Amino acid sequence: MSRKNYNMHYLKIILVGIFIFPVLLGAQNLLMTGDGEANFDKLENWGKTSAQIAIDSSPYSGKSCFKMTSQWGSACGSEFIPVYPDKKYKISGWFKRSVDGGKMSLYLGLISFDLNKVLIASKYVNTVAASETELAVPCKAGDIVIQVKDASKWKIKTKYNFIAFATDNSGTYRDLPNSNITPVISAEKQDNSWKITLSEPCGKAYPENTPVRLHHDGSNYTMSAVAPSFTAYDWEKYSTEINAIAKSGTPGNQFCPGTKYVKVAILATGRGITYFDNFSFEEVK
Repeated sequence: MSRKNYNMHYLKIILVGIFIFPVLLGAQNLLMTGDGEANFDKLENWGKTSAQIAIDSSPYSGKSCFKMTSQWGSACGSEFIPVYPDKKYKISGWFKRSVDGGKMSLYLGLISFDLNKVLIASKYVNTVAASETELAVPCKAGDIVIQVKDASKWKIKTKYNFIAFATDNSGTYRDLPNSNITPVISAEKQDNSWKITLSEPCGKAYPENTPVRLHHDGSNYTMSAVAPSFTAYDWEKYSTEINAIAKSGTPGNQFCPGTKYVKVAILATGRGITYFDNFSFEEVK
């Protein structure tokens, strides 16, 4: 081979590497427990779940796959996976369902955790629009009745609403996730303020004019409906992408505020049995 041809051949190898290597990196599965084959003896990795997980011998590939043996349940991995909200990620896997059981739906998603691997509960980030106001008078740590300036937009649903203290009411929600919350029982209009009754002491002392808002509880899962009508009786691949960070709440295609780690999750609704294999969580380059 002449030196010129050798150099051209070498250049082609370099160019192929430039284009192929990032693709290979982008395909790296950040989830270590998504394959039934590799985790035959590690079912505890899917143990913290409302759905019982078993190994089944009818996989998409290899000799085994996972099976959610209980109906209408969720499966959550035990791995803490570090994420960077300015990057894009893809959740995917191969799924099928039992023939019996009627209508089913399939969801893929995450559970979010902060820098200390503490769960970011939905009530810490689920804000109620136009509920921002301030304390009308100071409150003490033991108070179960407090006064706010305006709760006219507060619609209280027992056990599901919370007052959040020391909030950022500028619209940028820089206080989220906000764990300074207390359950609210009722909001009652008085002469120059609103009487807010709590189900337990507010826990801290706050001065007059402290900004507050109403929050609501919900699912701690960030989920996308990848198959609202799940009819895959043979193996089919489903996926969803998550990128950026939400200002508030737990939207299905964004990280909730404060997310530093995640655990992957699967939710199947209906009365059939769900099988999954080659489940992955990847950074999209």
